Amino acid sequence: VIILVGLPGRGKTFLCNKIKCYLNWLGHHTRHFNVGSYRRLQKGDHEVQNADFFDAHNSAGIEARNRALYAALDHLKAYLYSEIGQVAIFDATNTTVERRKLLIKHFHGRFQYLFIESICTDEKVLEQNYRFKMQYSPDYRGMDMQQSLSDFKERIHKYEEVYEPINDRNLHYIKLIDMVTGRGHMDLNRISGYLPGKIVFFLMQNPPPFPSLSPSPFPAHLGESEYNLKHRIGGNSPLSPAGEVYARCLPEMLLDRLPLDDQTCVPVSVWTSTLCRTIQTARYLPFPKLRWKALDEIQAGACDGLTYEEIEQRFPEEFAARQKDKLRYRYPAGESYLDVIQRLEPVIIEMEREKECIVVVGHQAVLRAVLGYFMAK
Repeated sequence: VIILVGLPGRGKTFLCNKIKCYLNWLGHHTRHFNVGSYRRLQKGDHEVQNADFFDAHNSAGIEARNRALYAALDHLKAYLYSEIGQVAIFDATNTTVERRKLLIKHFHGRFQYLFIESICTDEKVLEQNYRFKMQYSPDYRGMDMQQSLSDFKERIHKYEEVYEPINDRNLHYIKLIDMVTGRGHMDLNRISGYLPGKIVFFLMQNPPPFPSLSPSPFPAHLGESEYNLKHRIGGNSPLSPAGEVYARCLPEMLLDRLPLDDQTCVPVSVWTSTLCRTIQTARYLPFPKLRWKALDEIQAGACDGLTYEEIEQRFPEEFAARQKDKLRYRYPAGESYLDVIQRLEPVIIEMEREKECIVVVGHQAVLRAVLGYFMAK
């Protein structure tokens, strides 16, 4: 169980979604439990949930928030006890020692648990994040910006009155302290094991815990190759004549779609594999280019250069196995989609870090894996 800690407006839910997306993409079934969503579900039409609702002395508010807490906990535990449950993310403020002890009581001896505390002290960054949050928060739907900001800041003040940062060195925790400013740091305590290590690696490479307006990668399928004409898989064949026409048309198509006319436009770079058909497809694009071995097409191993009809004839059992489970099927002496995902991890990390717009000229299996990550976000 990953337990978030922090004042409102510190990017906890955004952080949860990024971690959930990353772990699911790696194949670890992960689900996000947001206590605020449970609170809103149980809210009656007559019930006002302004800043006073979150006052530590508001008994009715405390009772309602506790109902939401236990509803989320019940669903979280049911999920982890199910056949598919592997990782659960418990998303709430959890700002007091008492609340964290309650959660530990529920999880200790049943599940491993890790706290992640998000701290930001930069007022400029916080103000920017508050305004971003007000645009999308269901709590403030239909309210004007100034009214929403005023109430939200008052809510934060209510939490600040009782906030107790994590200081217990017996707990397993990660603290993200002013990471979004580029001058912050992480405080790690009692972190060990595969998944906690992966989470630390991901957070170190992707420090900003607040929503980013950086553009997502722009996928562009490579042009038709000579092997495509012969219905053969793999290989390193050049583009066909039709593929060459596609490559020449690609710049015009991309220039119409990329955010190049915006006053806040960002630089563009083109990433390709090391295979000639992607390099040839990208050669007319007027942007800097970077070749990645990790972006090469799925390796077909013993089936490289064959058509699917030839594979069915020579390797009928392999052909049938692939039809049953394309995600996990591995070509003889080749790769599976899961293998492709593993080797794409450093590329995905770099894409998350980049502030420029990235055009990925890629192969079908690779683009599927890349889109699987970014569409889940």
